[in-house]
Amino acid sequence: MLAPSMLNTSASEPLSTAWVERLFKRLSAMYGNRFADMWGSVDAGEMKSTWADALAGLTGVEIRAGLDACKTQKWPPTLPEFLLLCRPQPSADPETAFYIAADQMVRRHAGQPEQWPSPRHFWAAQRVGGDMQHLSWRDLAGRWRAAWEQAAADVSRPIPAAAPPEQSLPAPGRTTRNEADVSRMLSEARDQVLAPRASKYPAGVDLSWTEKINDAPRDWPTISCRYAAEARAKFNLPISDTLRKFLGTPQEVAA
Repeated sequence: MLAPSMLNTSASEPLSTAWVERLFKRLSAMYGNRFADMWGSVDAGEMKSTWADALAGLTGVEIRAGLDACKTQKWPPTLPEFLLLCRPQPSADPETAFYIAADQMVRRHAGQPEQWPSPRHFWAAQRVGGDMQHLSWRDLAGRWRAAWEQAAADVSRPIPAAAPPEQSLPAPGRTTRNEADVSRMLSEARDQVLAPRASKYPAGVDLSWTEKINDAPRDWPTISCRYAAEARAKFNLPISDTLRKFLGTPQEVAA
């Protein structure tokens, strides 16, 4: 097992040669001759140096995750493949990305901690703008898909710090949830989106985040209920009678 003390998590310094050699021994033990044959024509010193440079920015937890992922891979990974096993890329499914980004936009507006999966999510949301907090996937699907494609060029663009949230009072005579509550509930939906895929959902799609909303729509903000109702309808999942009303138009839902 790779000892945590051997891991150099600094992004500015390569990993030690001893650590890379230990990593290669683990991969050799997993793949046998397949690993040796794969790199037989490559200079050993150059290969170790290249891997040491590329892995310098990863944490010990991420590298161990990469090794664990190799247990289900038939062939030994190249360096780029191993990097992806260590640090998987966020879901590229536009609809899943929309729900995640909508949650993070609410959190940003409420001044709550943010956990953007990638700069692409942030910059796509910026292109759509404030409607992310008020309209549903059905309303914004076209705009979001276009923004999501455009934001592919922003994967390395830094996410700026959020401005302090503005304080505001609800309109007279209206009962509203405060932004912290909305952020908390959408955060729970985000956590469900990022949870392991459940087998009862279509392949490649995780709708487990809609279950709590489907069971108790009154505990969730209207926009979350609309997201959940539309997502469950799209994939023919059971919809509770209370949640079903959110499949109507915005005017019908408000009635």
